[in-house]
Amino acid sequence: MLCSSMIEEQINKKQLVSFPVNNMDITIESRLEEGIEGSVWDLTVDKILYFESQNSSTITRTKRRLPEYCEQAIDRDGFWTLTPGYYLAQSLETVNMPLDMSGLVIPRSSVFRGGALPVGTRIAPGYCGNIVTGLNILRHTGMFTIERGARLMSVSFDLLDLPVIQFDNPVQLAQEMAHHVGVYRGIWGLSKITTEGTERAF
Repeated sequence: MLCSSMIEEQINKKQLVSFPVNNMDITIESRLEEGIEGSVWDLTVDKILYFESQNSSTITRTKRRLPEYCEQAIDRDGFWTLTPGYYLAQSLETVNMPLDMSGLVIPRSSVFRGGALPVGTRIAPGYCGNIVTGLNILRHTGMFTIERGARLMSVSFDLLDLPVIQFDNPVQLAQEMAHHVGVYRGIWGLSKITTEGTERAF
């Protein structure tokens, strides 16, 4: 697992984590100035989405069709007030995973202490895009209010144990690394939230 100084090095050298140009005051520079806590990078929330009950999901061995999601309304002060139910949360950050690294997204304890249960996910080598996680607001806890740009999840990064690979040609080196690590080949990436109709299952 990467320590805080190694995460910072990967961000500075390889843009492991990046922010879009937006109207918020959150930047990589400001976050690095605050310091990285422990051995994780805290992901901030950019969008909250929900789906209506009439939408349905189908997952087979070869295909999947997921529901369409609607963006949750945000108030003029930049807060969402969520009633109990299931949502998706999309990160403000984009992660750019090298071929020799994977990630694990886990909930921040202050979030589940507040009555919300984020659903973690893994980040495969080679994945590039925003992180989308589930967010379950428990029924007995009442409303859950969160501000855009607040820290919702944390991600830890792990270096993969790879065999020694030596190629002078960088293209051949990348191809050989991809062969060993099982580079990400899924349908998700960038800011994609759900399937576009029916798509392949893997």
